[in-house]
Amino acid sequence: MRKALLGALALLATSLLIAPAFAASASSTADVQKVSADIRPVQTPDQHHALADRYRSTAEEMKKSAAESQAMSEMMNGPSQADLKPHFDEIAKIQEQMAAEYDALAKAHMSAAGQ
Repeated sequence: MRKALLGALALLATSLLIAPAFAASASSTADVQKVSADIRPVQTPDQHHALADRYRSTAEEMKKSAAESQAMSEMMNGPSQADLKPHFDEIAKIQEQMAAEYDALAKAHMSAAGQ
């Protein structure tokens, strides 16, 4: 009974962490359309600044998500949770890599803007 309860709690915690990602992906089609509409005409420094700001903001979100995933990993100490820990570690690593890429995009747009 206790093992089942711990498993259910781990599943709930995992669901709560991952649910925002699924919600974000549901709106991603509209986001992609908006971003692609914004990217195509990027020619002026102001347009590059706007994209740099967006990418910096996304990088910060990814860093926060990575920290949350790492915190979840650190909570996976029980025997029934041992299989979950590597997944949270990998998710955190990927989110950190994504943050670095978004930071690089922001830097590239700032460079294109002449700064």
